[in-house]
Amino acid sequence: MKKLSEGIIQFVTSILAAIVVSLYFASRGSGDYTLLVFIVAFFVFIGSGVIVKIMYLLIQWKNRYITNVMVYTLSGAVIWVLLIYFPAV
Repeated sequence: MKKLSEGIIQFVTSILAAIVVSLYFASRGSGDYTLLVFIVAFFVFIGSGVIVKIMYLLIQWKNRYITNVMVYTLSGAVIWVLLIYFPAV
């Protein structure tokens, strides 16, 4: 049951984060590709959640907070770079 609730929380937070990214993209005047940005951001955040799970299993760090911060910061940086350097598809 715990793994199911973690998966649901990850899915919901990925949707919310992707909404924030796509709203930011739309506010910059690129409303044509907002859905595409949402989909890409959603998969980046889901992928980062999978990376967190893999790091828990492989590295077995005791401090999960540091792992979460590192992985989600890197995924946010990937999206930030994509928005800055690839503003138009």
